[in-house]
Amino acid sequence: MVRKIELSKERMDRVKNEEIERRMELIGTDTLYHYTSIDSLYHIIKNKEIWFTNTSVMNDKSESINFVSLLEKELLNACSKKADDIASFFNSIEQRISTEAAYAFCLSCLKDDASQWERYADYGKGACICIDVKKLLSVFYRYDVICNKVFYDSDIKDNMLYFSLLSYFEGTGTYPYPDISVLSNFIVFASFVNKHNSFKTESEFRVGTTISDIEKIKGMTRDFVLSKGEIKNILRLNLKKIFDNDINQIDLLFSGVIIGPKSNQSKRILSEYFSENGFINLSKAITISDCPLR
Repeated sequence: MVRKIELSKERMDRVKNEEIERRMELIGTDTLYHYTSIDSLYHIIKNKEIWFTNTSVMNDKSESINFVSLLEKELLNACSKKADDIASFFNSIEQRISTEAAYAFCLSCLKDDASQWERYADYGKGACICIDVKKLLSVFYRYDVICNKVFYDSDIKDNMLYFSLLSYFEGTGTYPYPDISVLSNFIVFASFVNKHNSFKTESEFRVGTTISDIEKIKGMTRDFVLSKGEIKNILRLNLKKIFDNDINQIDLLFSGVIIGPKSNQSKRILSEYFSENGFINLSKAITISDCPLR
């Protein structure tokens, strides 16, 4: 019996590793980058937690709804006879998006990038945390968490969801999705990882979840914070809980830190701070930005 359990665990681990490797190939990089302020870096290390921000307060004002609106518009143009059905369908999608609030931990595929420093790291005075992709995917493997590149659709008609919905309203099925319920879920999911084409240069990657899924995720809680004069709702992910208090595993998740091009932060003091909080590997992996931002 013990041998069977061991074999079963081996198979599960193999499936997990194969899926993580497949996802890494799609992502196309071993490292992702989280640009932030020195203040936020301090709290990430001190509290051993990361925050997931409500996508409705991010820099794209059309966040979530833009993709759905474009999809509806093109379907109405292509299938005007089904206008009432299309309108009813998208009303239900928009209601789901408004109630199934999405939260995301935002990263970029771009290392030491000038626009990222200016937009997200206190105008270059902050820092960039390097995230190990394999460790990141492994952490969230068993949870209902999105780990996906952000898509920037310049032509919605090139999207597979458009073709599937068009087929559905024309009465020929929902291929490659099994039914309209599953297709609807994918549309809601896609709305959280699509942004306006003008943000394409950000090369963004999101780790995200919805408010309805937070109780399923170990160490995640909802909270409110005061940020830049506004009260905002966030999700806190306690890294100690999700890593079962193994500080070494948390340390390995963060593969490095880059000090911003305009920052006055002392590399020596930052290294000491990391060491004091148990991040021994990270304390040895601090670099200073080469970006000529001034």
